[in-house]
Amino acid sequence: MKKPKKYTVLYIFELLYPVVFGLGIVALLLTFYFRLMDDTEKVQHSSPLELMPAVVMLGAVVFFILYAACRVVTLDDDGVHYRDLRHKYFLPWEDVKYVKITYNGNDKVGRGSYMVLSSDQYPIQHSDFRASQSDFIVFRYRISALSHISEHYKGEIIRARK
Repeated sequence: MKKPKKYTVLYIFELLYPVVFGLGIVALLLTFYFRLMDDTEKVQHSSPLELMPAVVMLGAVVFFILYAACRVVTLDDDGVHYRDLRHKYFLPWEDVKYVKITYNGNDKVGRGSYMVLSSDQYPIQHSDFRASQSDFIVFRYRISALSHISEHYKGEIIRARK
């Protein structure tokens, strides 16, 4: 029995860039807020209401983390598990009838492609990290995931446009 492989539905850098950007904006807002609190006569003093954009941006960062970063796909010997904050789906290897890898923006398989696993022979074609549902699981392409899928799925792996 092999160790289960866990993947976020997006690449790590796709998760980190918005979080780092949002936290940078919060830090910048807080810097301006505290700099304007001193007793200079040249500018008006900061008011607590001016902290609202920092609170809103921090809330947006937390929402993004809960919305995108908590979506996890696990591949093990039993099948494919999908989990987010509200849903859990399981697709046993015996039920997988369709595996597709989409092309990325450069019309190649690689970074930016999606992997689609389905129990339907001709599933819906929407391939986005939010498309996962019962019997249809989507996540970003990874070579290690492809090798794990190839061990358990003996059918054809389709390479197709989105």
